[in-house]
Formats: sequence, C-alpha cells, structure tokens
Amino acid sequence: MHEALRAADRRTPAVPRVPTQRPTGEPLGHDYAATEDSVPVRVPPPASEAAFPEHEYAEQPRDEHYVPPPGETYAPSVSPSAAPSRRPTFRPTPSEAVERYRESGPGALALEDAERERNERFGELERQMTDTLGTLEEAETARDQAFRGNEDDRQRIFEDHEAQRDQEAVERRDAMWRELEDRLANIVQQVPLPVPPPPEPGAEPEVAAPEEELPPPEVPAEVPGERPADLQSVVESIRSVAQDAASRHAQDILETVRLEREELMRERELAQAERERAQAESEAARARYNEDREARIRALEEELAAVRSELENERLLRATEETERRERERIETMDRDEAMRAQLSDITNLVSEQRDELQRKRELTEQHWAEKERWMEQCNDANAELRQLVQQVIEERAVDKADWDADREARANDPSVQSVLDEMAAFRNQQDELLRQMADNCARQHEETLAAVRSTASEQVPFNIQGYLDEFSRSLAAEVRMLLGEVGRLREERRNIQYELGCLLTMKSKMGPGGEFDPEWRPPTGACARDGQPAGPSEAPPEAPPPDEPPQPARPAWRSVMQRGSRRSRRSQAAPPPPPEPAPEVRPPIESWATWQPNAHLAQACSGLALLDPPFIDDAHDYVLVTLTPDDLDADGLMTAWIGSTRKKYLACFDEYLELPMWYKPTHQVLVQFAGPGLPREDLERHITPDMCTPVFPATSHPLGREVLHATPELPFPNCYQYSFANAIVRVRHEECPKENMVQLSFMEREKILKHRQDDDDKQEALMEMDDHLSVTLDETDLVPEAASKVLQSAIPAESTDPPASTARAEDTADAPVRIGRSRHF
Repeated sequence: MHEALRAADRRTPAVPRVPTQRPTGEPLGHDYAATEDSVPVRVPPPASEAAFPEHEYAEQPRDEHYVPPPGETYAPSVSPSAAPSRRPTFRPTPSEAVERYRESGPGALALEDAERERNERFGELERQMTDTLGTLEEAETARDQAFRGNEDDRQRIFEDHEAQRDQEAVERRDAMWRELEDRLANIVQQVPLPVPPPPEPGAEPEVAAPEEELPPPEVPAEVPGERPADLQSVVESIRSVAQDAASRHAQDILETVRLEREELMRERELAQAERERAQAESEAARARYNEDREARIRALEEELAAVRSELENERLLRATEETERRERERIETMDRDEAMRAQLSDITNLVSEQRDELQRKRELTEQHWAEKERWMEQCNDANAELRQLVQQVIEERAVDKADWDADREARANDPSVQSVLDEMAAFRNQQDELLRQMADNCARQHEETLAAVRSTASEQVPFNIQGYLDEFSRSLAAEVRMLLGEVGRLREERRNIQYELGCLLTMKSKMGPGGEFDPEWRPPTGACARDGQPAGPSEAPPEAPPPDEPPQPARPAWRSVMQRGSRRSRRSQAAPPPPPEPAPEVRPPIESWATWQPNAHLAQACSGLALLDPPFIDDAHDYVLVTLTPDDLDADGLMTAWIGSTRKKYLACFDEYLELPMWYKPTHQVLVQFAGPGLPREDLERHITPDMCTPVFPATSHPLGREVLHATPELPFPNCYQYSFANAIVRVRHEECPKENMVQLSFMEREKILKHRQDDDDKQEALMEMDDHLSVTLDETDLVPEAASKVLQSAIPAESTDPPASTARAEDTADAPVRIGRSRHF
C-alpha cells in the first residue's frame, strides 16, 4: 500500500500559469483547473470601466492599435489588455498651417493682435491634441504595467498554493500510512500469534503477501509439544480477520483516491469552462475596443481635414490682409516721412538760432569773467598787502615776545598773574555749572509740576490752568527773587574780579623797561594817548569825554516775562512783595518792531564802505546797533547827504573781521549782516527772493520752513528776520563794552546762519547762471555819497531812539541820549 501511494501522481489541481510576456508558440496541452476559490483570477473589466481616463477626448479610443505579425497567437487565458505597450503614431502638423509671418510696420496693430490670437488658439489646439495622445499613451502604459503586475501576483500566488498543496498531499499520505501501520500494530498486539504447526513433509511454506510487512516471530520460552484444535481455529480466525481488515482498508484507500481523482476531473472541467467563458468575453471586449478605436480614428481624421481647410482659408485671408496692410503701411510711411522732414527742418532752424544765442552768451560770459579776474587780481593785491602787514606785525610781536620772555626770566621770582587767571577761570566754571544746575532744577521742577497737574486733571472738574499757573508762579516768586539776587551777587563778584584783573594788567603795562613803575604813563598814540600828543594822520578828532555816570546796580540774569492776567478780579489779588535786592530799574518806555514801516529797499544787498561806530567787537555773531558817523570819511558830498537824512539806528549782526584791530589805527573794518522786520522783498535784478532770510525768535514763520534762530537773551521784536544778502562793510572804533549786556548767538545758531546763507548763495548763483548776470561788488574807493545814502536806506532802522532797555543796556539811555557816532551792543 505504501509503495502504491508513493507511486501515485503527486500533482495537485492548480490554476494554469499565465505568462507575463507574449507567447512565441502554441500553449501547452496540459492545463489544470483551479481548486480553491481564494485564488485571484483576473476578470476583464466591463466596457464602461475599460474606457480611457477622464479627459477632453477620453470617451474615444486611441487612434493607433497594435497589429500582431502573422503566426503570433495568444494563450486562451491571456487578457487582451496584456498586449505589449505601444507608442502612438505622431503626425506632425504641416508647417504651412502654423507658419508665422513678420510684419513690416512698427507698433502693435489690430491685425497683429488678431493673428497672434489665432496662432495662440491653434497652438492651444495642438497642445491639447499632444496632451491627449500623451495621456492615452500613459494610460495604456499604466494598464499594461498593472496587468503585468497582476499576472506576476497570480503566478506567485499559484506557485505558493501549488507548493502548499504538494506539502499537504505529502503530509496526508504520511498520515494515512502511519494510521494504517498503527492499526495493524494494534491488531497484532491484541491477538497473540499462534505457533505454526510443524510443517508437513510434502507441504511448502507460505510466503507472506508483499503488501504486508510482518514483524519477526518471537521465540516462545516454551514450545508446547502439541496444539489443541480450538487454538488452531482461533489463530486461523484471527488471521482471516486481519486479512479481511487489511483488504477492506486497502479498498477504502483506493476508493478515496478514486473519488479524489473524479473530483479533480470535475474541477478541471469547471476551470476549463470558466476559462473559455473569460476568453469569449475578452474577445468580445477586444472587438468592441477595436470598433471604438476605428470610430475615433475616423472622427480625428475628419476633424483634421476640417482644421486643414480652416487653416488654408485663414492663410488665404491672412495673405489678402497682409497685402492690404502693406499698402496701407506704405502710405502711412510716406506721410510720416514727410512730417519727419518738416520736423527736422524746424529742428535745424532752432539749432542754428541756439548756436547764435550760445555764441552771444559765451562772449558775454567771457567779458564778465575778464572783469571778475581783474577784480580778483585787485583783491589778491589787497590781500598780499594785508598779509605783508600782518607778517610785519607778527615779526614785531615776535620781537616783543622775546623782550617779554627776557623780562619774565628777569622777574621769575615775582608773583605772576597766571595763578589769578586760573583761579578766575575755575571760579567762572563753577559759577557756570551752578547756573546750569539751577536751570536744570527749575526745568525739572516745572515738568514735575505739569505732570502732577495733568495726572490729577482727570479726577477734578474743569479748572483754569492759567489761574493755577499764576498762583504757582506767585508762590515761587520769593524763591525766584532769592535766586536772582544770588545770581546778581555772583555777577558782581565776577565783575569785581575782572576789574581787579584789568587793574593788574594796567599796572603791569605801566612798568618801565628798567623795572620802574610810572603811574602816569600812557601810550604815545591811539585812543588812550596822552592829551596834547600828536595823533596819527588817520585819527578822528578827539571828542569830549562823556559825563561820569553813577554806577548802576547789577542787572538780573533772569529775563523779564510779562504775565497774563487771570480771570479773577484784580482787586482780590494781593500785590507781590517787592524784591529785596537788586532794586528795580527805571526804564523808559519802548516801542515794538511791529509798528515799524517796511523799507522799500529792505531786500537789497548793502555793499559799500561806511564809518559806523559800534564798540569794539571781539566775537562774531553779536547783535549791535549802529549809526553813521561820516566825520572820518574823505568824501565831499557824504556829510551833506548825512545831514539831509534822518538819524536812525540799525540792527545788525557782526559777521567777520576784514581788518585786524591795530594799536596804531583808530578804526578797523568789519562785515555786518543787517536784520529787519518781515521777509525781504523780491529783487529780480539782484537775484534775491523773499525766502533768503532766517527767522529770529519769536518770529517762526518762513516760506521754506527754516529753523528759528534763538538769541541769548531773546530779542523783543516779534517779526525779526536775519537777511542773507543785506550786508555792509563798516569801520569800528577801538572801544571796550560790557559783555554781559550783549545779545549773542550760540555756536549751533551760528552754524544755522552759515548753512542757510550757503543755501541762499547756491540759489542766487543758480539764478545768476540762468540770467547770465554777475553782481559787481563795490570797493571802498568807489564809495560816493549816493552809495552811502543807499547803504543807509538799505539798512533796517531799529528805533529812532535808544535800543530796548529790557534786552540790553550799555548805559542809562533814559538820562542821556545817544550822541552821533555812538552805538552800543545788544
């Protein structure tokens, strides 16, 4: 039995393997039917699902198909979609259908736009067709790859199941064989084997059946001499029963094998029928696919023919339009050429006129440049003379310095003034620091007060802020008066120290060469020369000394500010106590610049030489009041013009030195810039515009929004402007003046003036280049009475009397009026 089972056919039913490549010959004759429902079998998709992906042309089949060569066949189980991938046939569009033409005319015309739109539309159709073909090709490739992948999966699953079935068959056979051996062994063990009778002399021994393998006989311990008859019958019955059981078991096995083979045959027939049905469906689907593809090809050919006819019509129409357009462009070109020739002739005439005008301007510019070079040479000569004079002065000073050094060495052991100067400088720095700290404290206290008022304002009912501020100011009046008294005391101490220093320097200057002190010594020449000594040729006639004035109390540093009256009744307000120190000054009533009448020559630049008599100026950008004194000028008609004019004072800002103040000269030249009320008037001949000025606080408005100048102390004029081109050259006598009463500009304010003046210079230069006019500067030798009168008319009158006493005070103007030829610093 075991040998028969081993010799049996071990092959198990299985699904036939579908090749992944196209077969080269007839399929094999032996097929196997599937025995398990879990084996996946590819079923061709229905016609609706076998369509192309969604696209503009997805409902139609491909326009190309694969035609197998003669003799090539497919296996019945192979799906039509398993055919190898094929590339679509590319039919290029005829070149004459998309040929682009070049237009001859410039610019974008309507025909060009229409032609471009048509070309874009045709290109879009071509791109859509190309995309459709590419999409179809990609879809076919994807289906082929999917089919190949499914076939590979089927083959792998088939091989796995086939190996599993072989293993199960082997295990089942081994199990049946073991079960049969176990049964036989149980039967033999239950029934003891009888001892066979001795063989008869003529009998042959029985041979065991080849199907059975009996175990070797056991040798009994005792061999009976005789077997009873009943024992013989039992052994025979057992043997017959064993043989019957073995034969029945073998028959059962054979029957089982026969039934399994019949079942396998039935399954194979069912698989063969299923395969034939699937093949028939595949053939039907392929036929439908071919029909759809042929219909799609015919539709595409018809559409291509329509497109070609449309392109031909478009080409003919475009050729006709191109001919018309060229004719029209030719006419337009001729017209444009005529207009261009006319314009060129006009341009030629303009160029010739501009050439003549340029030649004339060049000649005028060369003439002006020659005059300017001549003037520059004169200036260079004057500068050379001035440099020579300065060099001479420097040499003299060097000799004096050597003498002083020798004298200093001789007086090395004498007490020097440098220590006093150092102490005064340190004391001045301390006083300045104290003043700055006091100002910072006042400002901080003011800010804190305002912050406290603002923080509590939302919690109170509306109130009069000005009234509270007035009350707060009155409450601080005593402290402010104490502060002002302390500042005045410090100023007086500083003034006393300066006076002592001046006395020491005067005493040192009176020391003779031999070390002898001469208290009555005076310089032989100059303003301080001894009475009766001859003066230099350029000295002015001596004037009567002014009457001695009583010493004035120190002026407080705190600027007086007019307080606005509150809404409360003035009767209920208590008068503030008078300040203990210093005593208030009695000042004459003053007038404001707001009442001044503008001068017709306000904006004209003053260029000339006049003898004005302000005190000695030792720093730039100080405001001064100047008056005209023509006594020292050698001009015949100037005195007559001065007598006929109105005596006025003019507000000016010192600009720069033109001559150094020398001891042998009574006067020296300086350049001043005039200031006045309101903006300057426009003067096109002098290239001056109203914005060529700088506002001085409290004036703030300006056409160009320039920064405001802040003088220290503040000017009392509400509409004061510093003019950029209202200047004059004046002569100043060598006199000292108190600096604490000056109105000065800080370094930052001076930078503002210089910046604004530079901007005005650039603007005036641009205007001069536009008009080709150069201003001629008058030298001091060219001064005539008319020029001096023009200087006076161009300057800005400050007042008909003295300057405001609230701003600056050099002497008590209430007691004695200012004489002719005298002026004072602000």
